Amino acid sequence: MNRYRQLVCMVLLVCSTAVAAERQHLVRELRPAGYWPADEGAGQVLHDRSGNENHGDLRNLAWRNGLLDFANDHCQWAMIPHHERYGSRTFTVGGWVYSRRTYRSSRVHLFGQPLGPRGDGLRWSGWGGRIEPVGILLAFGKADGESGGGLVEVASGGKGDVLGSGAAKVAMAIGEWQHVLYAYDEAGTGRLYVNGRLVQTREGVPFQPAATPWVIGGDLNVWWPWPPDGRGLDGSVRDMVFFDRALSPAEVQCLYGAGAPPVVPTDFPEDAIVLDRREISLDALPHAPVEDQRRAFEQLAGRNADRLQPMADALVPLLVQALAGERTRLPAARTLAKVAPERARVELLVRVLADATRSQTERAETALALAALGDRAREAIPALLATLEITDRDGSYPPRIEDLLRNAALRALLDIAPDDDPVRPVLGAALARPFLDLLDLDKPHLAEVKELVAAGRPLDALDAYRSHRQPIPKLPGHRYWGYACAETVREHLPVRAEYFDNYLSKGNPFSDGLYAGAGFRPADYTPIELFEGDAYLTTVERLSFAEVEREFEGTLKDLTDRTPDPEGKWSRVNLLHIRPDGSEQMVTLEGDWFIFDGRDAKIDGWAIGADRDGYLHLVGGMHNAARVSDWVPGSWEKLGITAEARPSALYWVSRNPGDITSFEFAGQRDDPRAIPCGNMNYMNFARSPDGTLFLYGRDHTWTWGLYRYDTAARRWTGLGGSTSVMIQQARESDLPWIRPLEGMNPHYGPATIPVLVGAWQPGAYNFNRSSWGIRFDRTGRMHVQMGIWGPTEGGRLTGGPVYAYSDDQGDSFHRADGTPLRLPLTVNPIPGHHADMDYHSTRQWFNLWTSLVRHAGHPTP
Repeated sequence: MNRYRQLVCMVLLVCSTAVAAERQHLVRELRPAGYWPADEGAGQVLHDRSGNENHGDLRNLAWRNGLLDFANDHCQWAMIPHHERYGSRTFTVGGWVYSRRTYRSSRVHLFGQPLGPRGDGLRWSGWGGRIEPVGILLAFGKADGESGGGLVEVASGGKGDVLGSGAAKVAMAIGEWQHVLYAYDEAGTGRLYVNGRLVQTREGVPFQPAATPWVIGGDLNVWWPWPPDGRGLDGSVRDMVFFDRALSPAEVQCLYGAGAPPVVPTDFPEDAIVLDRREISLDALPHAPVEDQRRAFEQLAGRNADRLQPMADALVPLLVQALAGERTRLPAARTLAKVAPERARVELLVRVLADATRSQTERAETALALAALGDRAREAIPALLATLEITDRDGSYPPRIEDLLRNAALRALLDIAPDDDPVRPVLGAALARPFLDLLDLDKPHLAEVKELVAAGRPLDALDAYRSHRQPIPKLPGHRYWGYACAETVREHLPVRAEYFDNYLSKGNPFSDGLYAGAGFRPADYTPIELFEGDAYLTTVERLSFAEVEREFEGTLKDLTDRTPDPEGKWSRVNLLHIRPDGSEQMVTLEGDWFIFDGRDAKIDGWAIGADRDGYLHLVGGMHNAARVSDWVPGSWEKLGITAEARPSALYWVSRNPGDITSFEFAGQRDDPRAIPCGNMNYMNFARSPDGTLFLYGRDHTWTWGLYRYDTAARRWTGLGGSTSVMIQQARESDLPWIRPLEGMNPHYGPATIPVLVGAWQPGAYNFNRSSWGIRFDRTGRMHVQMGIWGPTEGGRLTGGPVYAYSDDQGDSFHRADGTPLRLPLTVNPIPGHHADMDYHSTRQWFNLWTSLVRHAGHPTP
């Protein structure tokens, strides 16, 4: 048999340039248990040519130029069912792989068994302590600083880099086909081959066969899959094999000698128009579906004039033609404004704008098309003024995001001729005056603004207000993970009145994040509260171990059989009250014995807020879950926390308004005052203009939770819906985006408790931070913008964010165009819940609205 295999090897070496059919025949002569050439060029089946007919299926994978097209921003892989021959104690796996680049921290899965059981399906496992104890993983990715290639690693027996190849900087080249094989023999020796050469070997490698499917491609770093781009394989694979024996070095050389695939994955040209990993030419664009045309023109509109100029001769006629289309008009006008504004058909745009039979959306986008043309669209001014006259018949008011046509007409007048005599009074009445009416013009810093308003010059008054706002110094946020820097805060007290003029706010200038200077973090927690002139701060004090021992021996020792860890980063949280007259009071939460271990920096995070009656609320001191191990032994026992009622949030509320000495722990699950959350992290308080207190942050299984406080009942209410129910409805509706996820479960979740924002997500970690979060405008409307990670159409991964507004303090929500939404909001394309800003033109309408808010002198995150 060995002589036969040697003969086969010689034939393969001689025929290294053989056509694909011949190469497949020669590979089959080596008797693989599984052989997937991956050369179908179309379809969703990955055919097994070994003779065992154990075909795989492609999950969100497409073909390009005859090759599987792996995109690094997609949730995609090929899945091969388990076969009895794959349970062998000896094996060889691998094949040809092409990567266009290296990866910052991800490990890209090449071939193996990364799926573990979860519930009634499977989930992705990760790396670094989160590897399944059975099966193997062959991976690469992280860049080698010396060669520039991607380090190749093997995981087996629940251990990563089991051969030490990553540590030894064994790398595969980037931008070339590379042949990678891993062989494991009956003696427990693992051998790694790259391009036919043995590059790493180790004896005593642990391994247990697994009965789970084999997978090609995918991102192994599921614990930290953020940002959602740049994580999976960016390239292709060919001739993937599984042998139920360890190939000899000669056989490995034979496989390599059969030759690399003749086709090389190419990247798209820099100036190509690319839609869903498909290049579309200018010649083909007029024949493409209308939505593809719109997306293509939007891509072009995002380029600068220098990039567009080389294609101008072919592009301009298409743009002129596209001005007539309802869906293509706006991006075509924006592109045309950069390459040939004189070709814009302003008269056509004016006719559409003035046609009241057309939809609000079409007329609004037409107004924005005119805005893109600037001064060249002056003939549209009468139509724009008439549009505003009609929309404002019931009186003027600050821009509302869903008033698409009104907002677009205002934007167009601002961009075309804001200083023209007919335009200026209209902008003053429709834009300036409504914003100015929301300010307290009796404040001393608004004296000039008040005089101009009284003189009937609202637009001049708005200009004066904007000029006054520009030089305002930045307020600090907080340092590190979430406690205040008292020294820095004192420098800004009493807080200048200008900081309270914001149109959009969390109810506290220090929490708004609009002013946070370098070195401060405005979004993770809210450790500073301002209420009726009083400032309340959470600060963290580090302790020596001698101090910890003294408190433990004197107060806690008899309550526990544990002892403090000398290596702990022991700390206390202090509460500082700074009164309007500058006097101060500081107390330690619960007393000197209440000490935590800050080795996990997130335990330093604290948030404080005041409800409308002045009672203080405090949360913090936890990460992922409230853990007794993060606190000095005996402290939970003294506080009265029991294992049966472990808090989902460490939460205190003051017994008296504004009194930092009267905090009472109310976090026990059986306490009716407890926040009904699911292990909240990165807590933020926000207060509406009427004084209603809200709490939001990362909630159960990497979602966003939102809670509203009822001061009369002294209870928190969760606002949201079940992610689990939402996902189940998507499965029952057989939505296209979720079909490739059949048989798969998220790493965690989906959440069953009511949450504000949730999503189906393949990985374990979601970066739940937001510089916007929840903000209220001065009319009381709540605006939500939050990022969450998950797949959308075609498996493309997105972080959103979602956006929605609420006029009833979180009971109901609407998309930017006014469409009602159900909770939870999500980036998954689920009807009724889909709130991703990159769909339904939400980002366009959001940017339009915030541009008007900023023009009125109010900053936005």
